[in-house]
Amino acid sequence: MVACGPLKNPEPTEKKVLVSSILFQVACNYQYSIKDSGVSAHNPKYIMQILIYSSEEIGGDVSMYTRP
Repeated sequence: MVACGPLKNPEPTEKKVLVSSILFQVACNYQYSIKDSGVSAHNPKYIMQILIYSSEEIGGDVSMYTRP
């Protein structure tokens, strides 16, 4: 075994942001709904459902929505 000197913690070059897995999933769902160019033709009910679900997961009031 080779002896090494004490480990040095390098200064971070960029900030890293930790997010919860739920918030990450919500962000992915939103990004998917924005980026999918054919959503209105292919499956708009699915997109509406995942956006309602996502809003509910982060504490939004979804009582005014009717789930498709």
